[in-house]
Amino acid sequence: MKPLSTVLLLAATSFIPQLLAAPLDNDKKRGLGRVNVEWDLFDDPKSGIQLHDEPEMVITLINATPYRWRKGYSHSYKAPRWEFWPDVIHQGDSKSAYVSSKHFSRDSAAEVVYHLEGTHKPMSIRVEWRSGKYHDTYVVFQDELETMNNAKETAHFLGAGWWPNGVGFMLAGTEENFISNDGPLNWMQSLLPHIGNFSLRELAMPRSHHAGMWKFVAPIGVGSFGNTGTQLDDLWNQLGNGGVRVLDMRPTLWNYHFRESHHSTAGLLGEQGAYGAGIEEMIDIINRFNSEVPGELIIVDLHPDLSDADRWADLSPFQLDQLYNLMRKLEHRFAVPDDDDDDLTSWPLNRFIGDGQSAVLIRLSSRWLDRFDDKGQGIFPGGKEGFVTDKNFHTNGHWSNTNRISVLAEDQFTELRDSRPHRDSPMLDFSWVLSQDSLQVIFGPSILELSQLTWRTLYTVFWNFITENTYPNWISMDNSHGSQLKAMVMTINYCLVARQCGGVGGKVDMWWVEQRRLEAEKKQKEEEEQRKKEEEDDERKQKQKQKQKQKQKQKQNDNDNDNDNDNDNEEQKKEGEYNDKEKH
Repeated sequence: MKPLSTVLLLAATSFIPQLLAAPLDNDKKRGLGRVNVEWDLFDDPKSGIQLHDEPEMVITLINATPYRWRKGYSHSYKAPRWEFWPDVIHQGDSKSAYVSSKHFSRDSAAEVVYHLEGTHKPMSIRVEWRSGKYHDTYVVFQDELETMNNAKETAHFLGAGWWPNGVGFMLAGTEENFISNDGPLNWMQSLLPHIGNFSLRELAMPRSHHAGMWKFVAPIGVGSFGNTGTQLDDLWNQLGNGGVRVLDMRPTLWNYHFRESHHSTAGLLGEQGAYGAGIEEMIDIINRFNSEVPGELIIVDLHPDLSDADRWADLSPFQLDQLYNLMRKLEHRFAVPDDDDDDLTSWPLNRFIGDGQSAVLIRLSSRWLDRFDDKGQGIFPGGKEGFVTDKNFHTNGHWSNTNRISVLAEDQFTELRDSRPHRDSPMLDFSWVLSQDSLQVIFGPSILELSQLTWRTLYTVFWNFITENTYPNWISMDNSHGSQLKAMVMTINYCLVARQCGGVGGKVDMWWVEQRRLEAEKKQKEEEEQRKKEEEDDERKQKQKQKQKQKQKQKQNDNDNDNDNDNDNEEQKKEGEYNDKEKH
């Protein structure tokens, strides 16, 4: 880029923070009665480590089980900070180690083993930071440990090198019913017996920010992948391994077809950004996923701004019709009432996918409801075709517009605490996303590099804040890498919503834990009584069959005896007649 172009772009992009919504400052928040959640609350004073100041790779373990974990074998070579692992990881705890090698040595390596205490069978996990150019990080199951979708001795790849700069592993649930990273592709169906009766506003789902920006097809202005690319995984892997169930899409009409786009107005330079994957391509991937992995609820969340790139203005009614017809290619669209007073977020998950069939909802801003013309073009398809709006599917939430993890945490956690004091509070889209400032748009770090900090803190700061009552419904993130967000969401739903993991270190009221225990005992007793009754019924039936067989056998024997007697009598008669003839 020429120096003059750089200066112009820098001047133009300096307007971006002013053009886009920024978080309220502390004074305004106090005026609204919102007390900020201070970032200092999330630092660990005992360790002397502040997560947001460390450049190293961070490996985090979360114990969401009722069992204490005791450290066993631990060894490191040229990895001096490995000994930060604690001797014990208590129930509900999140513990981290910071990995750095001496002089970036390739032969640096380390491992540590944690044993679960209180299980009937021996179970343990081994954390490995392997030698090599990229220092792959793994968690390996040992002894008798197995989880949903993962057999004994499974090795779970978490990350490599300094990328993604922070990785996490979760183990949740109880013996015989554990869940962990690398959960099933159909995680909703797999958890349905436990979460099916809970409403959408009580459940958590992963949401990928700009789901179609794993591709860079063409720039808008001087946009690049560094300042527009939000994902590394393609849509199939976001849905599958990533477990994403809410897809953030921003369709833009460009060259007579619709594409995902990531752009904003940059002062004098106009629109700047890039085009990503085609909307029809994304629809095909969603349809294929629902065909191969049936029974999941997927929400296509369309951005409020739907633009025509030729004019950089809202879509016309004719163009809006084109978009509606394109979205109609989504299969398994779920029909809902058109009544705006019917709050779909209060519907239980079973109502959508309880029959084992996939369900797709297309969510738009209500501002598009009256964009039709006299010719009937642009008429909103409505609930009968699976289209909903923020009127009958409302979510709260806002974008923090910051590149600082401390500001993001204070802003988003304040919103979470204030808007969701109870689990049945209105739904919240928790935007755990860092944004570039004007200089970063040009010189970096990229959007994906910024996301390293959000992933590092997801398994520490975020986990430590949430409880059974206060947790977000949608967790929006860049760079949906691996299954780590899916593991977090499954744990929230299984442990905090369904309360199947014990007290989780105080996150769940023990009264509910006791209720779950009593319910489990009652269910077990009923099952045992039912099984005993069935066994008694089977035994009674067997006895009846045996008696019937004996009767039939006795009857047959009697008949045989009668026949034998008749035959004997007949023979005696014949013999008597013969003797009489001999005498004469």
